[in-house]
Amino acid sequence: SEKAEAIRIAEELAEKGYRSLAVAVKEDASFRFTGLLALVDSPRSNARELIESIRRLGVEPKMVTGDNALIAKEIARQVGIGEKIVKGEYLRKVSGDEKDIVIEEASVFAEVYPEDKYIIVKSLQAKGHIIGVMGDGVNDAPALKQAELGIAVANATDVAKASAGAVLLKFGLEGVVDILAIGREVYQRALTWIINKITKTVQFTLLLAIGFFILRYDILSLLGMTLLVFSNDFATMSLATDNATPATNPNKWEVKDIMYASSILGSLLLVEGLIAILVGSAMYRFTLQQMQTFILLIMVFTSQFRVIIVRERREFWKSRPGKELTLSIASVLAVFIVLGTSGFMLTPIGLDKTIVALTYSAIFTLSIDPVKMRIFRRFGIM
Repeated sequence: SEKAEAIRIAEELAEKGYRSLAVAVKEDASFRFTGLLALVDSPRSNARELIESIRRLGVEPKMVTGDNALIAKEIARQVGIGEKIVKGEYLRKVSGDEKDIVIEEASVFAEVYPEDKYIIVKSLQAKGHIIGVMGDGVNDAPALKQAELGIAVANATDVAKASAGAVLLKFGLEGVVDILAIGREVYQRALTWIINKITKTVQFTLLLAIGFFILRYDILSLLGMTLLVFSNDFATMSLATDNATPATNPNKWEVKDIMYASSILGSLLLVEGLIAILVGSAMYRFTLQQMQTFILLIMVFTSQFRVIIVRERREFWKSRPGKELTLSIASVLAVFIVLGTSGFMLTPIGLDKTIVALTYSAIFTLSIDPVKMRIFRRFGIM
């Protein structure tokens, strides 16, 4: 029959990614079918490449659409998403654990209703996944709102944009890759700040306590503590604009592992300070005030070089520090070299001893970089 033939042709077109629009002509009180119009909304030429880029970042893309399953299958094939398709009709029939398994294993969801999109997001979240949703219409708003990261495309409706956490300013998927990279860069900067903070706290607290029991006096004066805090603050603030290398896989906060790794690193740097105390008291036979200057310089110099190694998960020379961080470190080193030799604010220990403190801090701190890498790998800090 004419109807069956039209359906057959429409299905053939759907298998090639075409939508079919039936055309009829009104004749008296009825309509006469005259043919089909094939409509196509082809993926962008770089869509497949961008999907692969997203997948290389450890993110598994899924396609959710209200289109016919045959159309969805062809589009998914063209862009490389996958061909394991679940229809909305089947999704609404199953429930419980079976539904969660179906949703997790599927690559493409076709012929879905707006509420199905929300259910898909909730189900994946219940399985422990972090979800990002990209959409443009009013029917995408609930899913955009529910997802950890809702992304509205450039031509999205106002409702979709209001529900999303990010809005793309350009058409295409390029912005998604940029969002993932920027998010991971921010994470790396925050992680560096936390590692540096914990390492510094362990190192300085134990050094001041043990140093007091060894020498029977405070190894850092009140003025020295103030200068130490200020010198550290400049580098710490500069981390906000530092060059960060985004991880190739999704990051996850593991507070316990971060604590363990940072504490071990701080303990290693503690040894550096203890050796400096022994050198200052036994070899150089510093006075109280000279020892306080020497230890202050060691702690300040070590802090600058510590930032250099903890900011990078690989070898410290794999990436260059940001301009602000480089300027901060160079300025602090220069200022404290002057303070250690001039006698301004601090008891001078001479240029030779100041250079010894600088060189010793640099060699010791940078030399533990291979150990740092092993520690980070052991605790999964990447």
